[in-house]
Amino acid sequence: MEIGIYTFGERTVDPETGQVISPSERLKRLLEEIELADQVGLDVYGVGEHHRPDYTVSAPAVVLSAAAARTRRIRLTSAVTAGRCWWATGRPLPDGLIDGTAVAV
Repeated sequence: MEIGIYTFGERTVDPETGQVISPSERLKRLLEEIELADQVGLDVYGVGEHHRPDYTVSAPAVVLSAAAARTRRIRLTSAVTAGRCWWATGRPLPDGLIDGTAVAV
């Protein structure tokens, strides 16, 4: 059995300020969450694509590339791709960043 997490990078209310967090802050926190998931031993982390203002991930490959540079063991994958599959269109993650930890779904 494998245990993992997936996200669309939802913008939520910051409990300290009561304000919806900015897209840049959410992406920063998302990368920190993926790093933590790797450190605590989760098996997989999926990032889905969404194109609404209340979600921050419109290009999972970019987020997964940044996460791959910061993680060691966790497998990274796209959770949802809207209208295209970047794995099949010749735009995979750079091999030098991922060390074989990327997974296509």
